[in-house]
Amino acid sequence: MNKDTEKMAEIIQEAHDISIPIIQYNNENSLAIVLSLVYLNARNYYHIVREMPSCIGFADFIFYSRDKSKPSFIVELKYNSTAQKALDQIFEKRYDQALKNYPGEKLAIGSYNSKNKKHDIIISTF
Repeated sequence: MNKDTEKMAEIIQEAHDISIPIIQYNNENSLAIVLSLVYLNARNYYHIVREMPSCIGFADFIFYSRDKSKPSFIVELKYNSTAQKALDQIFEKRYDQALKNYPGEKLAIGSYNSKNKKHDIIISTF
């Protein structure tokens, strides 16, 4: 909620290192599992949809806030790419349309760079 991308990356990185064996470390399903683990508690506050069909593709995760004073957000994970490309994909493939009727703040989040096995995160408000 504070848009602290460094703290987010640190938490996700730790969960990834602990939860995923190195042989499966760099694949999109493993990334989705990590994100599900990290945001497990978020289920109390968000309706979470994985692989949400939206316009020209499927958004990896959409978090619909149950509390309209909190932001809803889209998370796109990129394997073998960059967080910026993940963020670009959200808008190029119009995943943001899945939140078009949400009255509160909306965020797009791009995550992960498999080349350096680091979780890079970029947040954009739309």
